[in-house]
Amino acid sequence: MIVGNKTEAADRRKVQTEEGQAKARELGTLFIETSAMQGSNITALFRRVAHALPSQEAEDAAAGDRNLIDLRVMPKPPKEDVGVDVGGCAC
Repeated sequence: MIVGNKTEAADRRKVQTEEGQAKARELGTLFIETSAMQGSNITALFRRVAHALPSQEAEDAAAGDRNLIDLRVMPKPPKEDVGVDVGGCAC
């Protein structure tokens, strides 16, 4: 999805609406313009994302395991163990 934000700042616009729409068509994705400041199209943005999800899941299933990532979440070590031969981030 391509999202153009800050529609309230038309005087500083770098990409015209038509350019964004054309790029989205070229990439086969959705396009929407929003303004978080004005609250414009925010709900519509999330609705469009939610609506697109079921079809994306079907595409992922058709692609098989090649699109899957095995992610394992490990518990955070106790504070005193942080940085002592644990490796990775100690945030």
